[in-house]
Amino acid sequence: MSRLATPMMGCAMPLIVRHPPLRPGLPGHDPRHLPRRCLARGLPSLLSDAISPSSPTRDLLAAAFAITGSKLIVQIFDRLEAAAIIDRNLSRKLVHTLAGPLFLVSWPLFASNPESKLIAAAVPFLNVIRLTLVGTGLVRDERVVAAMSRTGDKSELLRGPLFYVLVLFAVTLACWRNSPIGLVVIAVLCGGDGLADIFGRRFGGGARLPWNQAKSWAGSAAMLGGSLLVAASLISFYHLLGLVPHSLQDSLGPVAIIAAVSTGVESLPISQRLDDNLSVPAVALLLGSTLLP
Repeated sequence: MSRLATPMMGCAMPLIVRHPPLRPGLPGHDPRHLPRRCLARGLPSLLSDAISPSSPTRDLLAAAFAITGSKLIVQIFDRLEAAAIIDRNLSRKLVHTLAGPLFLVSWPLFASNPESKLIAAAVPFLNVIRLTLVGTGLVRDERVVAAMSRTGDKSELLRGPLFYVLVLFAVTLACWRNSPIGLVVIAVLCGGDGLADIFGRRFGGGARLPWNQAKSWAGSAAMLGGSLLVAASLISFYHLLGLVPHSLQDSLGPVAIIAAVSTGVESLPISQRLDDNLSVPAVALLLGSTLLP
Protein backbone atom coordinates (compact mmCIF):
# COMPACT_ATOMS: atom_id res chain seq x y z
CA MET A 1 0.00 0.00 0.00
CA SER A 2 1.38 3.50 -0.97
CA ARG A 3 0.31 7.16 -0.62
CA LEU A 4 0.29 9.65 -3.56
CA ALA A 5 -0.09 13.47 -3.21
CA THR A 6 -2.61 15.08 -5.65
CA PRO A 7 -3.53 18.76 -5.94
CA MET A 8 -7.06 19.20 -4.71
CA MET A 9 -8.59 22.42 -3.35
CA GLY A 10 -5.10 23.84 -2.84
CA CYS A 11 -3.81 21.12 -0.57
CA ALA A 12 -2.31 17.66 -0.88
CA MET A 13 -4.69 14.77 -0.19
CA PRO A 14 -3.28 11.30 0.39
CA LEU A 15 -4.47 8.71 -2.17
CA ILE A 16 -4.38 5.14 -0.89
CA VAL A 17 -3.53 2.50 -3.52
CA ARG A 18 -4.01 -1.16 -2.56
CA HIS A 19 -1.79 -3.72 -4.29
CA PRO A 20 -3.28 -7.14 -5.05
CA PRO A 21 -1.89 -10.05 -3.01
CA LEU A 22 1.03 -11.90 -4.53
CA ARG A 23 0.10 -15.14 -6.29
CA PRO A 24 2.19 -18.18 -7.15
CA GLY A 25 4.14 -17.60 -10.32
CA LEU A 26 4.08 -13.78 -10.08
CA PRO A 27 7.14 -11.66 -9.31
CA GLY A 28 7.85 -11.58 -5.61
CA HIS A 29 6.60 -15.12 -4.97
CA ASP A 30 9.13 -17.55 -3.57
CA PRO A 31 8.45 -20.97 -5.15
CA ARG A 32 10.72 -22.67 -2.62
CA HIS A 33 7.89 -22.57 -0.11
CA LEU A 34 5.49 -24.54 -2.35
CA PRO A 35 6.73 -28.10 -1.60
CA ARG A 36 6.77 -27.35 2.11
CA ARG A 37 3.23 -25.99 2.02
CA CYS A 38 1.96 -28.91 -0.08
CA LEU A 39 3.59 -31.38 2.29
CA ALA A 40 2.15 -29.62 5.32
CA ARG A 41 -1.32 -29.82 3.82
CA GLY A 42 -1.04 -33.34 2.36
CA LEU A 43 0.72 -35.18 5.17
CA PRO A 44 -2.15 -34.97 7.68
CA SER A 45 -4.51 -36.30 5.01
CA LEU A 46 -2.16 -39.18 4.24
CA LEU A 47 -1.77 -40.03 7.92
CA SER A 48 -5.52 -39.86 8.39
CA ASP A 49 -6.00 -42.31 5.53
CA ALA A 50 -3.35 -44.62 6.94
CA ILE A 51 -5.06 -44.95 10.32
CA SER A 52 -8.64 -44.97 9.07
CA PRO A 53 -10.18 -48.44 9.60
CA SER A 54 -11.64 -48.47 6.08
CA SER A 55 -8.94 -46.70 4.07
CA PRO A 56 -7.46 -48.44 1.00
CA THR A 57 -4.22 -46.61 1.79
CA ARG A 58 -4.00 -48.57 5.02
CA ASP A 59 -4.22 -51.86 3.09
CA LEU A 60 -1.42 -50.87 0.74
CA LEU A 61 0.83 -49.75 3.59
CA ALA A 62 0.12 -52.95 5.54
CA ALA A 63 0.90 -55.10 2.49
CA ALA A 64 4.14 -53.19 1.94
CA PHE A 65 5.04 -53.73 5.60
CA ALA A 66 4.34 -57.48 5.36
CA ILE A 67 6.40 -57.88 2.17
CA THR A 68 9.28 -55.88 3.60
CA GLY A 69 9.18 -57.90 6.81
CA SER A 70 9.31 -61.24 4.99
CA LYS A 71 12.26 -60.10 2.88
CA LEU A 72 14.04 -58.79 5.95
CA ILE A 73 13.73 -62.15 7.73
CA VAL A 74 15.26 -63.98 4.78
CA GLN A 75 18.08 -61.44 4.46
CA ILE A 76 18.93 -61.61 8.15
CA PHE A 77 19.36 -65.38 8.13
CA ASP A 78 21.12 -65.29 4.76
CA ARG A 79 23.74 -62.99 6.27
CA LEU A 80 24.07 -65.16 9.37
CA GLU A 81 24.61 -68.14 7.10
CA ALA A 82 27.14 -66.24 4.97
CA ALA A 83 29.02 -65.34 8.15
CA ALA A 84 29.11 -69.04 9.10
CA ILE A 85 27.14 -68.34 12.29
CA ILE A 86 24.40 -70.79 11.28
CA ASP A 87 24.24 -73.47 8.59
CA ARG A 88 21.92 -73.52 5.58
CA ASN A 89 19.43 -75.96 7.06
CA LEU A 90 19.05 -73.98 10.29
CA SER A 91 18.64 -70.76 8.29
CA ARG A 92 15.92 -72.35 6.17
CA LYS A 93 14.05 -73.72 9.18
CA LEU A 94 14.24 -70.46 11.12
CA VAL A 95 12.63 -68.71 8.16
CA HIS A 96 10.01 -71.49 8.11
CA THR A 97 9.34 -70.99 11.83
CA LEU A 98 9.11 -67.19 11.88
CA ALA A 99 7.72 -66.08 8.51
CA GLY A 100 4.17 -67.37 8.98
CA PRO A 101 3.52 -66.08 12.51
CA LEU A 102 5.01 -62.68 11.68
CA PHE A 103 2.74 -62.47 8.64
CA LEU A 104 -0.25 -63.10 10.91
CA VAL A 105 0.99 -60.37 13.24
CA SER A 106 0.63 -57.97 10.30
CA TRP A 107 -3.04 -58.86 9.70
CA PRO A 108 -4.42 -56.32 12.22
CA LEU A 109 -2.66 -53.57 10.27
CA PHE A 110 -5.00 -54.08 7.33
CA ALA A 111 -8.26 -52.16 6.98
CA SER A 112 -11.69 -53.55 7.83
CA ASN A 113 -12.96 -53.61 4.24
CA PRO A 114 -14.22 -56.86 2.67
CA GLU A 115 -11.45 -56.67 0.08
CA SER A 116 -8.73 -56.18 2.70
CA LYS A 117 -8.14 -59.91 3.05
CA LEU A 118 -7.66 -60.15 -0.72
CA ILE A 119 -4.88 -57.58 -0.54
CA ALA A 120 -3.36 -59.44 2.42
CA ALA A 121 -3.61 -62.74 0.53
CA ALA A 122 -1.70 -61.17 -2.35
CA VAL A 123 1.42 -61.16 -0.15
CA PRO A 124 1.84 -64.98 0.00
CA PHE A 125 0.42 -65.32 -3.51
CA LEU A 126 3.32 -63.28 -4.86
CA ASN A 127 5.59 -65.91 -3.32
CA VAL A 128 3.49 -68.65 -4.93
CA ILE A 129 4.20 -67.08 -8.31
CA ARG A 130 7.89 -66.55 -7.56
CA LEU A 131 8.48 -70.12 -6.33
CA THR A 132 6.60 -71.55 -9.30
CA LEU A 133 8.66 -69.53 -11.78
CA VAL A 134 11.98 -70.36 -10.10
CA GLY A 135 11.09 -73.99 -9.41
CA THR A 136 10.13 -74.65 -13.03
CA GLY A 137 13.23 -72.88 -14.32
CA LEU A 138 11.36 -70.08 -16.05
CA VAL A 139 13.20 -67.60 -13.83
CA ARG A 140 16.75 -68.09 -12.57
CA ASP A 141 17.34 -67.09 -8.94
CA GLU A 142 20.11 -68.99 -7.20
CA ARG A 143 19.63 -67.09 -3.93
CA VAL A 144 16.04 -68.29 -3.62
CA VAL A 145 17.05 -71.86 -4.46
CA ALA A 146 19.87 -71.80 -1.91
CA ALA A 147 17.68 -70.30 0.82
CA MET A 148 14.64 -72.56 0.42
CA SER A 149 15.87 -75.94 -0.82
CA ARG A 150 17.59 -78.73 1.10
CA THR A 151 20.01 -79.82 -1.61
CA GLY A 152 20.17 -76.89 -4.03
CA ASP A 153 17.78 -78.52 -6.50
CA LYS A 154 15.34 -75.89 -7.79
CA SER A 155 12.56 -78.47 -8.22
CA GLU A 156 12.36 -78.75 -4.41
CA LEU A 157 10.73 -75.32 -4.39
CA LEU A 158 7.66 -76.89 -5.99
CA ARG A 159 7.10 -79.11 -2.95
CA GLY A 160 7.58 -78.01 0.67
CA PRO A 161 8.22 -74.28 0.15
CA LEU A 162 5.39 -73.94 -2.37
CA PHE A 163 2.98 -75.84 -0.10
CA TYR A 164 3.99 -73.55 2.77
CA VAL A 165 3.04 -70.32 0.98
CA LEU A 166 -0.09 -71.94 -0.47
CA VAL A 167 -1.24 -72.71 3.09
CA LEU A 168 -0.59 -69.09 4.09
CA PHE A 169 -2.59 -67.95 1.07
CA ALA A 170 -5.52 -70.31 1.81
CA VAL A 171 -5.60 -69.50 5.53
CA THR A 172 -5.67 -65.77 4.78
CA LEU A 173 -8.74 -66.20 2.59
CA ALA A 174 -10.56 -68.78 4.71
CA CYS A 175 -9.71 -67.76 8.30
CA TRP A 176 -9.30 -64.00 8.14
CA ARG A 177 -8.63 -62.28 11.48
CA ASN A 178 -11.67 -63.10 13.62
CA SER A 179 -11.18 -66.89 13.58
CA PRO A 180 -8.72 -68.65 15.91
CA ILE A 181 -8.63 -71.61 13.51
CA GLY A 182 -6.19 -69.92 11.16
CA LEU A 183 -3.97 -68.93 14.06
CA VAL A 184 -3.69 -72.53 15.24
CA VAL A 185 -3.11 -73.87 11.72
CA ILE A 186 -0.16 -71.53 11.23
CA ALA A 187 1.09 -72.27 14.75
CA VAL A 188 1.42 -76.01 14.09
CA LEU A 189 2.79 -75.49 10.58
CA CYS A 190 5.44 -72.94 11.56
CA GLY A 191 6.11 -73.06 15.28
CA GLY A 192 5.51 -76.79 15.52
CA ASP A 193 6.87 -78.34 12.34
CA GLY A 194 9.71 -75.83 12.09
CA LEU A 195 11.01 -76.41 15.62
CA ALA A 196 10.56 -80.18 15.29
CA ASP A 197 13.21 -80.29 12.59
CA ILE A 198 15.59 -77.92 14.40
CA PHE A 199 15.48 -79.76 17.74
CA GLY A 200 15.27 -83.20 16.16
CA ARG A 201 18.51 -82.69 14.22
CA ARG A 202 20.40 -81.35 17.23
CA PHE A 203 19.05 -83.37 20.12
CA GLY A 204 17.38 -86.38 18.52
CA GLY A 205 20.48 -88.55 18.61
CA GLY A 206 19.66 -92.15 19.31
CA ALA A 207 16.24 -91.50 20.84
CA ARG A 208 14.28 -92.34 17.69
CA LEU A 209 10.57 -93.02 17.51
CA PRO A 210 9.80 -96.77 17.37
CA TRP A 211 7.37 -96.32 14.45
CA ASN A 212 9.55 -93.90 12.47
CA GLN A 213 13.34 -94.01 12.73
CA ALA A 214 13.58 -90.74 10.76
CA LYS A 215 11.92 -88.84 13.64
CA SER A 216 12.94 -88.42 17.28
CA TRP A 217 11.32 -87.87 20.66
CA ALA A 218 13.13 -84.53 20.94
CA GLY A 219 11.69 -83.39 17.62
CA SER A 220 8.16 -84.44 18.58
CA ALA A 221 8.44 -82.71 21.95
CA ALA A 222 9.58 -79.53 20.19
CA MET A 223 6.69 -79.88 17.75
CA LEU A 224 4.17 -80.07 20.58
CA GLY A 225 5.75 -77.29 22.62
CA GLY A 226 6.29 -74.99 19.64
CA SER A 227 2.72 -75.44 18.45
CA LEU A 228 1.32 -74.60 21.87
CA LEU A 229 3.63 -71.63 22.39
CA VAL A 230 2.96 -69.98 19.02
CA ALA A 231 -0.78 -70.70 19.15
CA ALA A 232 -1.05 -69.29 22.67
CA SER A 233 0.88 -66.17 21.67
CA LEU A 234 -1.21 -65.50 18.57
CA ILE A 235 -4.55 -66.12 20.27
CA SER A 236 -3.60 -63.88 23.21
CA PHE A 237 -2.46 -61.15 20.82
CA TYR A 238 -5.64 -61.28 18.75
CA HIS A 239 -7.86 -61.44 21.83
CA LEU A 240 -6.08 -58.40 23.27
CA LEU A 241 -6.89 -56.49 20.07
CA GLY A 242 -10.53 -57.59 20.25
CA LEU A 243 -10.34 -59.58 17.02
CA VAL A 244 -10.88 -63.02 18.58
CA PRO A 245 -13.80 -63.19 21.04
CA HIS A 246 -12.53 -66.13 23.11
CA SER A 247 -9.52 -65.87 25.39
CA LEU A 248 -6.63 -68.31 25.56
CA GLN A 249 -8.17 -69.84 28.68
CA ASP A 250 -11.30 -70.69 26.69
CA SER A 251 -9.30 -72.14 23.80
CA LEU A 252 -6.40 -73.86 25.58
CA GLY A 253 -8.01 -77.32 25.80
CA PRO A 254 -8.91 -77.58 22.10
CA VAL A 255 -5.56 -76.07 21.11
CA ALA A 256 -3.70 -78.71 23.16
CA ILE A 257 -5.67 -81.50 21.46
CA ILE A 258 -4.98 -80.06 18.00
CA ALA A 259 -1.28 -79.67 18.78
CA ALA A 260 -1.02 -83.24 20.12
CA VAL A 261 -2.80 -84.83 17.15
CA SER A 262 -0.81 -82.73 14.68
CA THR A 263 2.39 -83.84 16.41
CA GLY A 264 1.32 -87.45 16.00
CA VAL A 265 0.61 -86.95 12.29
CA GLU A 266 3.98 -85.25 11.78
CA SER A 267 5.71 -88.24 13.35
CA LEU A 268 4.20 -90.79 10.94
CA PRO A 269 6.37 -92.29 8.17
CA ILE A 270 4.29 -90.75 5.39
CA SER A 271 6.31 -87.65 4.51
CA GLN A 272 7.66 -89.26 1.33
CA ARG A 273 4.10 -89.56 0.04
CA LEU A 274 2.46 -86.54 1.70
CA ASP A 275 4.50 -83.48 2.63
CA ASP A 276 4.30 -82.30 6.25
CA ASN A 277 3.50 -78.80 5.00
CA LEU A 278 0.20 -80.21 3.73
CA SER A 279 -0.67 -83.01 6.16
CA VAL A 280 -0.05 -81.06 9.38
CA PRO A 281 -2.10 -77.93 8.52
CA ALA A 282 -4.85 -80.08 6.99
CA VAL A 283 -5.29 -82.00 10.26
CA ALA A 284 -5.13 -78.79 12.29
CA LEU A 285 -7.75 -77.17 10.06
CA LEU A 286 -10.09 -80.15 10.34
CA LEU A 287 -9.78 -80.40 14.12
CA GLY A 288 -9.91 -76.63 14.59
CA SER A 289 -13.17 -76.42 12.65
CA THR A 290 -14.61 -79.05 14.99
CA LEU A 291 -13.15 -78.17 18.39
CA LEU A 292 -12.45 -74.45 18.56
CA PRO A 293 -15.20 -72.13 19.82
